[in-house]
Amino acid sequence: MCMAICGGGFISILYGGVIDLLTTQFPVGARSVAFIVPLACYAYVLWFARAARSAGTHVIEEDVAPAH
Repeated sequence: MCMAICGGGFISILYGGVIDLLTTQFPVGARSVAFIVPLACYAYVLWFARAARSAGTHVIEEDVAPAH
């Protein structure tokens, strides 16, 4: 949850910076081109979801004595 809040703050600043940077090159379509920033974030989330889905899981052993 904390990463989502912090990421939302930083990504919006990065998005605005990309718009400011691209305004001189693409005066009309700077906002459209700047949507690459959230697209990259969604691509990362998709990659993480696929990596987590294929990750191995640990089997819980039922007959193990407690450690305490």
